[in-house]
Amino acid sequence: MFLWHFLLVIILALIITNLLVGSGRRFGPGEGILSFFFMILLFAWAGGLWITPFGPVLMGTYWMPFVVMGLLFALLLAAVIPPREQPSVKISDEESMNAYVASVAVLSIFFWIFIIILISAIIVAYL
Repeated sequence: MFLWHFLLVIILALIITNLLVGSGRRFGPGEGILSFFFMILLFAWAGGLWITPFGPVLMGTYWMPFVVMGLLFALLLAAVIPPREQPSVKISDEESMNAYVASVAVLSIFFWIFIIILISAIIVAYL
């Protein structure tokens, strides 16, 4: 089951990421698309394991929960990510720069806590 679930969410995350990247959404510098892909992958995997199984069965697995959770989370992230045409922000004074650095640090910490929670939910579901 583990291998089939893993292959299912990899394919699903690749499809969703390609659809949203092709739609013109903007991601952060460098790591944005990769982190988006892993967030979709982990959220679809954890959600698919924890919600009540429904839909058709493929190779002994209800695959609809994985699809629904992946799409819901991707649409939530796509709503938050600004369009590509938005101009970059110019920070002129030191106080604004410190506030910007602090906000990036807080979001980075939140991202890693979120990833750890999702990985923990996946591990617990298989135990």
